[in-house]
Amino acid sequence: MHAMRGISAHSNGFHTCRAHPSPPDAAAASIDCPGGFRHQAPYPKPVPPAPLPAGNALEMKPGEPLGGMPLGFPTGPENLLVDPDGTARRIDKAFSWEAPLAAHGLMHMVIANAWAGDPYPIDVLFLYMSNMSWNSA
Repeated sequence: MHAMRGISAHSNGFHTCRAHPSPPDAAAASIDCPGGFRHQAPYPKPVPPAPLPAGNALEMKPGEPLGGMPLGFPTGPENLLVDPDGTARRIDKAFSWEAPLAAHGLMHMVIANAWAGDPYPIDVLFLYMSNMSWNSA
C-alpha cells in the first residue's frame, strides 16, 4: 500500500501506512489460511523475487521494445545496466556502478546529465509519464 499524499503526508503517516494492511488479517487470524492473506501451499508462502531492470546490452535490439520494465531490483553485479567497459547505459545512471540500487531510477539527474552530455550526448529528450517539476524540486 502506498498512500502517496494522503495519510503519508501527516505526522507518523509512513508508519500508519505500513501498518494498515496487516491488522485486519491478523485480527481475523487469516494469514496463511484459506481465503486469507498469502494463501497458497506451502505455508508460509515465500516472497517472490522482484523483477530485474531491463536494458542489458545483450538483451537490447534496435527497433524492438525492452524485454521488461525499465525499473527493477538488481540482485548482483550481473544485473547492472553497464557497458563492458563499466560506463552507465542509462542517462540517469541508475543501475550503474554510481547508483546500483536505484530501484526507482534517478529522474532528478536526467536534465543535468542531458545538459552535460554525461554519460552520452542526446539530441532529443522525450519524457513520458514524468513530472520534472515534481522530481527535480
